[in-house]
Amino acid sequence: MNSNDNKNNKLAKMFLGKRLASAKLFPAVAIKLFRGNRIESGNILFLGCKVGQEEEDFFAHCLCTQITSSMPATLKPILKLFKKYSATPLLLGNSNLCAFDMDGEMSNDFNFPFCLTLRPRVENGARFLDEVLDIPAGTHLYDLFASPDPLSVADGRKLQRIGRIVTTSEMIPSIPSDGLFFRHQKKDEDFQFKPHWKSELQTKVTLRTGRKGTVASVAGWKLFEHQIADGGYIDFEEASEGSS
Repeated sequence: MNSNDNKNNKLAKMFLGKRLASAKLFPAVAIKLFRGNRIESGNILFLGCKVGQEEEDFFAHCLCTQITSSMPATLKPILKLFKKYSATPLLLGNSNLCAFDMDGEMSNDFNFPFCLTLRPRVENGARFLDEVLDIPAGTHLYDLFASPDPLSVADGRKLQRIGRIVTTSEMIPSIPSDGLFFRHQKKDEDFQFKPHWKSELQTKVTLRTGRKGTVASVAGWKLFEHQIADGGYIDFEEASEGSS
């Protein structure tokens, strides 16, 4: 590495921050659920660390539908731009995903969680992109966790494992002309059904580690990753396995 490379690296860390400048990967997962009865598909987006991760393993960390409001100054202008389109751009909605079943029928007991989290279950991980494309059918990719409401976020005992994601075929890479698009739902639409959630985002909480903040500032992949590792969550998936 020559002196110019060193200078460029120092400048990058100065303007972007050390973590952002050293990031190798920005993992994200978008899921589309096709539904019958001419109902539009359900879509959901999961994101990881907003400044990226140093690991090359795509499955190194949890992903979440919520991003914490804490961020480096270099990202705040981008957040300001996103706020032109949504009052809460760091939160993604999931009410539409939960409103209809696979046949396109309206749910009789319509309900939806505050946020969802994916915990990776791929043994030995997979480097992006080649090793990810080699994942075979029948692979248990993720466990799916739900945080029922904003006030439950700080308590890992209220986190719920509600399902799993398993591949049913080999991986197929997308191409620009395949006509596949993902519509990410604004959290504002969730607030129309549960307006009290919006004010609860500013509720002050204290985590088990002693960290203090608001629900909006702590809820994200890292918090739920730690809560899952602690193992005190409610396991509906285990109960489902036992009854099958």
